[in-house]
Amino acid sequence: VNMVTKGEVYLSVNKLEEAITWLKKGLAEAQIIGYTDLAKFTMGALSDSYAKLNDYKSAFKYKEQWAALNDSLFN
Repeated sequence: VNMVTKGEVYLSVNKLEEAITWLKKGLAEAQIIGYTDLAKFTMGALSDSYAKLNDYKSAFKYKEQWAALNDSLFN
């Protein structure tokens, strides 16, 4: 959780590379412990970060993962 918070802080000040580093670490931890709400949130933040870097391929990848997880939670 702290890793995701660090990522959010870096994202908020537009330090996108640092944000992505911490968000990826936080996503890995969330997936290991099965914290699906945090994983979904983090996937969205990663998508936003990559979009701000104009890396639309990576942004789309994380948005697809977000959508798949969202669907699995609500269906």
